[in-house]
Amino acid sequence: MANNEQNQPPKRVCLGKIVAPHGVKGLVKILPFGDDASLLEGNLFTAANGNDTVSVTLKNPLGRYILAQIDGCEDRNASEAIRGTSLY
Repeated sequence: MANNEQNQPPKRVCLGKIVAPHGVKGLVKILPFGDDASLLEGNLFTAANGNDTVSVTLKNPLGRYILAQIDGCEDRNASEAIRGTSLY
């Protein structure tokens, strides 16, 4: 391995994206980018680099989306604010 590759942080894979709020209690719709939706559960990074994370609890499938609760999102306004967030 080349010296510059050893100093690079591991590359992250984008697993899905928060695409819309759902209801008034802070739930969101996540569009998964893979077949295994269970990878979207738990603490996930919100950027390809950096240390910002969110904690995701999956609820149930909704067509091609998955309903989820994001820790800290207690109402629709909070879930609107994180629309478009990618999950790594």
